[in-house]
Amino acid sequence: MKQERHHFVNFYLLIVIIISCMIGWVIFTRSIASNSRSNQQSGKVEHVSSDLKISLEYPKGWYVDDRDMNLLLTNYPSSLNKDLKPAGNQLELFISNFSGCHSTIEEDLRDPGCGEGGPTVKPSEIISKDARETQGGTFYKYVLKSPNNQFTYYLLQKGDRVLQISKSPDPSQYEKEFDQIINSIRFLK
Repeated sequence: MKQERHHFVNFYLLIVIIISCMIGWVIFTRSIASNSRSNQQSGKVEHVSSDLKISLEYPKGWYVDDRDMNLLLTNYPSSLNKDLKPAGNQLELFISNFSGCHSTIEEDLRDPGCGEGGPTVKPSEIISKDARETQGGTFYKYVLKSPNNQFTYYLLQKGDRVLQISKSPDPSQYEKEFDQIINSIRFLK
């Protein structure tokens, strides 16, 4: 009788484990599906980045690769594993956390190497700065000149959180879409 009871308990334990795994699988697949939701009426797709803790909208039919604290958004098939350069009729946006060693964004932009080159390295010069408010925070466009190149930095700041957004090519034929994506970015709590 004890042996039958033991098999009976093992059978129910197995059933509980199987049901728990099935519930876990359903929760997992729903969370993946909820990361990108299509809005058929606006032709936009909403994406939630759990790593960057942001949400944004992008045009339907575009591609997103979001992992390891980096988000790649393109209007052509690509991924973070590929080193593809966009053609003239394509757009690539790369979004990541902005980091630096100084107390202000502008100090970090002037000294992007955080002093690694020593005192002989000439700091970058801020040629222009544009700022505008979006619903997600303050969006900045900085144009910097280093001794060898000129760079454009796009940053979105809300409180102590700052995103760096790279756009290629810059400028592109997708400036309207770029602005719409920037305006849609929201920082999550």
